[in-house]
Amino acid sequence: MLALALAACVGGTEPSTAVQSPTTTATPATPSPQADPTPTTLSVDARPGAFAIVPADSAARFFIRERLGNSPHRVVGESKSVSGSIDVNPANASRAKIGPIRIDAGSFVTDDELRDSTLRALILQADRYPDVVFTPTTITGLPPAAEVGDSLAFEVVGDLTIRDVTRPVAFAVKLEVESPDRLAGRAEATTQRSDFGLSIPEVPGVAEVDAEVRLLLVFAAERVP
Repeated sequence: MLALALAACVGGTEPSTAVQSPTTTATPATPSPQADPTPTTLSVDARPGAFAIVPADSAARFFIRERLGNSPHRVVGESKSVSGSIDVNPANASRAKIGPIRIDAGSFVTDDELRDSTLRALILQADRYPDVVFTPTTITGLPPAAEVGDSLAFEVVGDLTIRDVTRPVAFAVKLEVESPDRLAGRAEATTQRSDFGLSIPEVPGVAEVDAEVRLLLVFAAERVP
């Protein structure tokens, strides 16, 4: 967790016509060696290497709908405490590996402090289970190779662990190869609260909370020196 085109046009002047002596045979000129043409694509550094997620440029988010009284409301939770790695050889991109992605369970914030404390203490129980972890097991849809400027779409299936419950989840991933040393993208999935035993405590004013949760990881990863 990869085409730059260069073209040049040259012009010339009309060659002059040389006058030959009737008794002299002209010897064809030997063409001078030509330099290799400028490559039309700039490939990603083909060295296998590890790319580490950059927390400052990444965020894990969840989206869930609730009803406050008679008004629907979309809750957005976000954590900037994300870590993980991608091991890839761009010349053989289809064999890329993604290490476990870890999110600090106690770092999620929403638009309400009371909700935040309830989320951390009672729902995620961050004191006992400090990390939400996604461990990829299968990657499908990657091309054989990738170059700078490529946009890749593929699927990552893995085990998502929240508290002490682990369930399989499939993420749809879109990845941009920004440079030989930087990747950026987003991964989305949908799951059910009940799959992880995440019950919502009764809170005054909150009439209903949806069962479906949308998950989103926006990330940038840079090559480890």
